[in-house]
Amino acid sequence: MVRTVTVAAYLALWLVLRWTALRLSKPARVRRISPWFTRLVLAYCFVFSVGFVAANTWSEGSNQQDNSVRLAMGIFMVALALVADTICLLSLCPFYSLEMEIKENHAVIESGLYRLVRHPIYLSNIIGFLGLCILMNHWAAWVASPAQVIGFFLMAREEELFLISHLGKEYERYRADVRWILIPGIL
Repeated sequence: MVRTVTVAAYLALWLVLRWTALRLSKPARVRRISPWFTRLVLAYCFVFSVGFVAANTWSEGSNQQDNSVRLAMGIFMVALALVADTICLLSLCPFYSLEMEIKENHAVIESGLYRLVRHPIYLSNIIGFLGLCILMNHWAAWVASPAQVIGFFLMAREEELFLISHLGKEYERYRADVRWILIPGIL
């Protein structure tokens, strides 16, 4: 029961954060429709998350015992992801969008978690999904996780090219200052 509630709460809060940030953001000046793989990754993440809730609900009655350490670690990672996501969205709020857009008076955000990695929202999503994998403790979740990391990396790379083309030297300087695109020390 704890797993199902945690997964459902994570998904609900994730959606509320996105909706709130979109309501507070500025209108777009330049918009670029995301490429097909970006939409595919977002759809995959959503379907995968809904699948977590369904699979978790169906497996609640099974004989699988919950390991309290695994449960605590999964809940911690989900909570950490939500906190990081909130910090990122607060930093980015006027410029946040589900599409790649340049807003009026758009500036490079260098505060908060954006000082550590260039795409911390994607990183928080990865942490959240890994927390869900730990909570689910199912082989299918672990098999699907690398696709999410690759998908977020592809989205970040596409976004990098878009920001370089529209923000120019300001974004190039930020890239030089913040070395890591997605995962500190690795990528």
